[in-house]
Amino acid sequence: MESTGNKSEDVGYNAAVERFRNDEYPMLQGSVYLDHAGTTPYSKSLMERFARDMTSNLFGNPHSASSSSQLSTSRIEDIRLRVLQFFNADPDEFDVVFVANATAGIKLVAEALRALPGGFDYLYYQSSHTSLVGVREEARNSICLDDRQVEEWLHGREPLSDPGDAGSRLFAYPAQSNMDGRRFPLRWADAARRTGASRGNRTYTLLDVAALVSSSPLDLSNAETAPDFVVLSFYKIFGFPDLGALLVRREAEDAFRSRKYFGGGTVDMVVCVKEQWHAPKSQFLHERLEDGTLGIHNIIALDAALDTHQQLFGSMIDVAAHTAFLSRRLHRGLQSLRHSNGQSVCTIYSRNPDESFDSSGPVVAFNIRNCLGAWISLSEVEKLANLKNFHIRTGGVCNPGGISSALQLEPWEMKRNFSSGFRCGTENEIIAGKPTGVIRASLGAMSIASDVDSFVDFIREFYADKQLPFDTQEPSSRPQNSTLHIHSISIYPIKSCGGFEVPAEIDWEVHPEGLAWDREWCLVHQGSGQVLSQKRYPRMSLIRPYLDFQRGELRVRYTGATPADTPREISIPLSQNPALFRSPDSSRLRSSRVCGEEIIAQAYASPRINGFFSAVLGVPCVLARFPAGGQGKSMRHAKAHLQKHQIASTNSITMPGAFPAPPSPPDSDSELAVERRILLSNESPILAISLASVDALNQEIKLNGGREVSPAVFRANVIISPGPSQPQAPYVEDSWTTLRIGEHDFRMLGACRRCHMVCINQETAEKSEEPFVTLSKTRRYEGKVFFGTHMCYSPGEGGLGHRQGSSTSHAAKSILRKLTSSAEKPTSRPSTSFIATVMSNFTPGSDNSAIDLPTHYLHHHRSQFRAALAAGTATPFVLPRSVAGSFVIPVLYLCIPHRKRPWLYRLRWAVVGLMVLLNWEVVRSGTGSENYAVGYAIGLTVAWGTIWGTALVAFMRVQWDVCRVQLRPRAKVEGETEEERKRRRKNAPDESVAAMVDDWEYYWEPFPEDGTLMERLGWVVSLYLSFRGAGHSRSTASPSFILTCLRPILISYILLDFWTLTARYDPYFVPGPSSPHPLPSLLSSLPTPLLSLLRSLFSLTGVLSALQLYLPLTQLLSRHNPVIPASQRALFLYSSTFGSPLSILTHGLTGFWSSFWHQSFRVGFTAPTTYLVHLGLLPRPKATTTKIAGAGTAFLLSGVMHALGGVTSLPKTTHFSGPIVFFLLQFVGILIQKVVGGVMGRYITVSKRWKGVGNVLFTCGWLHFTNGLLIEDMSHAAIWLFEPVPFSLLRMMGFGQPGEAWMRWDWTYVPQWYWGERWWKRGIRL
Repeated sequence: MESTGNKSEDVGYNAAVERFRNDEYPMLQGSVYLDHAGTTPYSKSLMERFARDMTSNLFGNPHSASSSSQLSTSRIEDIRLRVLQFFNADPDEFDVVFVANATAGIKLVAEALRALPGGFDYLYYQSSHTSLVGVREEARNSICLDDRQVEEWLHGREPLSDPGDAGSRLFAYPAQSNMDGRRFPLRWADAARRTGASRGNRTYTLLDVAALVSSSPLDLSNAETAPDFVVLSFYKIFGFPDLGALLVRREAEDAFRSRKYFGGGTVDMVVCVKEQWHAPKSQFLHERLEDGTLGIHNIIALDAALDTHQQLFGSMIDVAAHTAFLSRRLHRGLQSLRHSNGQSVCTIYSRNPDESFDSSGPVVAFNIRNCLGAWISLSEVEKLANLKNFHIRTGGVCNPGGISSALQLEPWEMKRNFSSGFRCGTENEIIAGKPTGVIRASLGAMSIASDVDSFVDFIREFYADKQLPFDTQEPSSRPQNSTLHIHSISIYPIKSCGGFEVPAEIDWEVHPEGLAWDREWCLVHQGSGQVLSQKRYPRMSLIRPYLDFQRGELRVRYTGATPADTPREISIPLSQNPALFRSPDSSRLRSSRVCGEEIIAQAYASPRINGFFSAVLGVPCVLARFPAGGQGKSMRHAKAHLQKHQIASTNSITMPGAFPAPPSPPDSDSELAVERRILLSNESPILAISLASVDALNQEIKLNGGREVSPAVFRANVIISPGPSQPQAPYVEDSWTTLRIGEHDFRMLGACRRCHMVCINQETAEKSEEPFVTLSKTRRYEGKVFFGTHMCYSPGEGGLGHRQGSSTSHAAKSILRKLTSSAEKPTSRPSTSFIATVMSNFTPGSDNSAIDLPTHYLHHHRSQFRAALAAGTATPFVLPRSVAGSFVIPVLYLCIPHRKRPWLYRLRWAVVGLMVLLNWEVVRSGTGSENYAVGYAIGLTVAWGTIWGTALVAFMRVQWDVCRVQLRPRAKVEGETEEERKRRRKNAPDESVAAMVDDWEYYWEPFPEDGTLMERLGWVVSLYLSFRGAGHSRSTASPSFILTCLRPILISYILLDFWTLTARYDPYFVPGPSSPHPLPSLLSSLPTPLLSLLRSLFSLTGVLSALQLYLPLTQLLSRHNPVIPASQRALFLYSSTFGSPLSILTHGLTGFWSSFWHQSFRVGFTAPTTYLVHLGLLPRPKATTTKIAGAGTAFLLSGVMHALGGVTSLPKTTHFSGPIVFFLLQFVGILIQKVVGGVMGRYITVSKRWKGVGNVLFTCGWLHFTNGLLIEDMSHAAIWLFEPVPFSLLRMMGFGQPGEAWMRWDWTYVPQWYWGERWWKRGIRL
């Protein structure tokens, strides 16, 4: 055979492999094995030779002096020498340490270097195997290097930002990437060692050759340039034995000098009694490192492996030539695949071996796209490959750096994927439009050309589109009200076992979790805790449960061959008697996993029950129960959701059952769905299929020469058939949104994604290729295969999920009856809309108080916001990015001294423009939150940030004219009398100041122009956050400050608890005044004027209580917050929230808004008027014109501010003008009262008492008749649905709806870290 030096098409291929492979590798017959990078198959000759060696010789423990032991020692040392010769390594320069695998060798080096004085720094290449990456956790400092950084380091540039003192370093990299086969320069090892020496560092080099030596030679003849440590796994070369090696350059043996641990056979003497001393073996390094007894038989097998591999394949040079030829063939074949529109089928990440012959191994890493550019799911490729007996590797292939580099995954994206639930081995591999792994095909010495050709043909057959995905025909007309029938109803009491068909004319209950008794039990592996599945244990289909209600038992029969002494049938009580299960506090109780999800199930304690299932399946397992009503890990939620093809348009398709519209490449199929409880089903409460679709599928199977499949293989709960003489189009269920069976409504949750479990014959447990192969050709969308549809029972839920915790009354159950009930497919029924489905819960003339409207709308609003986030039409509210214009920009600008930079002060209007632009972007981009209060506060923040920021930046000269109260030590005054000190204490504004005036004094601190950045920042932030400022009436805090704050807090807490408990019964406060929902009987009986007045009082109470709860609470927390400077925590700085209501008696509506109502925003609202007066555009402040302009501006700004709150709320309002008109009407009311009062005062003398009565009546009347504009906008914004109190005391006492939780706050009230796609979009999400 030729060497690998020639690139000729036929040179290098070892045709002899085709002749002996069937004999030497019988396990490969009928399969195409393309995972040699994982492990390579072992030959028959190897196993036979090893067996002869083992049966012909007696091998003892090498640590003994017997003849058998000496034989083992002799053979091991001979094999150790053969290993060095295999790699052309001089025994005088290298030693071989036998380990379990390459990872064990890496770990041995890492532990030794960790024990060195001062530890070690670690540098590793980005395309390293995970085992190399893990060494960084042992290092003092570590860094991941790419090609450019490695070369820069080797040419003198220090890669570590803080290298510290000169010490030991380790540089590790793979000789060949296990992901894409790329090979890296062996010269790096020597260059790194020399670079370290030039800087006074002892740099060791570690080379991972596990991937390289499986198909290529490794030459270590030059010990001067060779790596210090070389790790490999022999099973990747020979298939057997399961053994690895660490080759150590003798000049690097000192790296192990500080190793602490010693095991049996590695020491010459050990003293334990009275002293702690030992003497390690010193002749050979391997004697000190091979702890305990070696894997004698594995090493003996290595001798046979070296011989048989040489006999079968020749030298490793020959193997390299053979695999290089196949690699070129595979790369060219995949590269040549094209869709009908000319687009490439495969995106290949491995280097083209034709272009870089010596820099790539026999590995091809790639992904598949459809003709429209959408990525094909890796798991779907692997499922189909398994059915067709192709053995490949998909996923991250234990190479995180290589994957992130090839797929251009940034760290924030990988963390986001993890937060989204992605884990190694999960099926959700396309996230946010990007794959998370690759398909890897790797070749070995026993691979042949037909393996490559078959695999390329496989990709061509199933993934190269031969025609356009859709044509231009009009959508086919479908019957709008076709009558369907329930063909059969089945349940599967034990997950993945046989089904139980509900007898005809038998009523069957439907719960929110699905059909009664469906998938309530499961079988759990005793060792792993994994729930068993037919995919791995097909004989589970032969376990047939039967529900015997007369005897109260679940009877289980096994229809296959049973072992001796094993009954064919057992009975399990249907009752949930605790005595049947293992004790909850039993040490044996542990969690199980179903579909990758951790659950806590109730395991049966009976050896008879568990022994039956273990015997018939041949698997140690226990029966467990997962009943409805659990909490925490004892409950699960549905994962089904509408797929993109079910939301797309309905263009006609030429392929039967193909989906109606092209996919959208840049996104994944993840769609946030509302939580619905399920038991042990994979994705949804109920699965339905159509017989018409099964028939169409069988027609396709027969056209391809296959055998029809039974509907049973799809394991559906409900099978639907067309009515007599009414043909039904196949796959029409894809377009359904709801289904009515009798009088009961079901909501469709999306198409069912299929795996190769559908290929298991439910009668015989035999596995075949169909129907999955045909489904892969006719029912694939974005690489995923679908058949059937998920659905759930929706008792008037509007598609928002059954409320958790509610009891299962008759209204929460459905009764299905087989055959006699019809199933209607609505096309445009009102129930498909949210309002209509909620309306279906209301019964005319009844109380309707038990209907939880807020929960319905809460789920609805949140699902809309999540959908908008997924579609990119909304963004979350993230700090600090979302307050850049409201806070960050003005604060930073004001921190820069202006007095010496007049040009900077003149730029203030440009800064204002930037603030407005950033704040407008917050509104324009749909920034929102799933928390109602936060959503409303976003608009308030944007508006107030613009108003207040403009006031401080442009209208005021804060660095010239503004001072803040500050505290400093009082200078001692000579001759000061005690009387003077008493007078000073008496004149103090409050007792906190009086207690300290002898030693401290308050003073006005101007802007610290010459202070540090932190001093200036503290001054500006203090000013910016104290936006109440001056210019309004404030009362000094009372001596008992805590009680002063706690009194309104406690009263408001109780009032708000009562408010949220009662207001939710009035639809006016839920969806808004245009609510179509009928009133509860108590409210519907009230006269309209009285109901309107009641709503006004309720609204005012809610707003007042919320302000009286949170504003004093903020003051209380600020007063006792040690982070706030003491000067800012004096009691005189804390004014009361509201003024005296007596001001309404004396000044009417003016008194209400200027004195009684809180004045938090007054300075900002009046700043524009003050600025115009300063410019001379308005007369003096006391002038009537100025007062009118100031009041009008203040009310206008207040209206805009509250209107923006509705715009950014969770359900965004469109009534922008309502709050603005409301506040402007308050200004009009003040003018009317002033004018009318002034005119009447000239002609009518009215007593002070009656004047006060008139003021109160006018104020209350005006507010009552105008407040609807504001209150209705807040209703549309759903602000009344916000839960202001975390714990409901009234609900704890039993008030409210049954099952309503007293804990009112959920996760949306907790700030979370948000990983944005750019660094500036990351932060705290509210």
